[in-house]
Amino acid sequence: MSTHFSSIKIAKILVEMDVAREIGAYESLSRMIEIFGSRILGTNSDENTAKLREHMEVIAEARLQARFNGRHDIRERGGALQRRKFHFLMDTAAMDYVAATLYPQVQNTPLESLRRYHEVGNVAVVSDILSESAGFFDQLAGEPAVEVEKIKQDLEQWRKIEGEHGKGAMLNLDHPLNVMLQRLHRVSPIIDEEKFENAARYGAGL
Repeated sequence: MSTHFSSIKIAKILVEMDVAREIGAYESLSRMIEIFGSRILGTNSDENTAKLREHMEVIAEARLQARFNGRHDIRERGGALQRRKFHFLMDTAAMDYVAATLYPQVQNTPLESLRRYHEVGNVAVVSDILSESAGFFDQLAGEPAVEVEKIKQDLEQWRKIEGEHGKGAMLNLDHPLNVMLQRLHRVSPIIDEEKFENAARYGAGL
């Protein structure tokens, strides 16, 4: 396992699994197990393995209940607002996974992460990085400070464009991260597909 897909990221994914289980987002939890399960097992941590097993048992029980009630899908419970918030976390977790796979040697400093997701065109993640690491960016000087200021200006413009053309419109669909993310999505749907559609329409000038 790449050292850059760190124990911190594994811990974050496990927390998101806990959240999914708590709010009843069972379909999302099932997809996370499919995508991240091997990474979690690869930590060789008894604690992580036990936590993964707990989540797998919840999904198995949900599937049995669905079949008992004559359904093929897992019925999700919990409020729609909770699930929308969780799906944003899912987007971020999937992007972290893809980024760690594509860029295993990249040091994930706030500036490197900001550069990467600026190239990707992800408005939500760029905004979050700027907010969460504001103290780090405020201390920059010289060319890095100028670069961050330019990204902030781009972000303001991108927000206006996405306000008109929909979330995801600024995604660079040709960027390797987005290409891989779309492949991952086709195997196990995990990302809000509307974002890809908005990006394709805006890129085509529609």
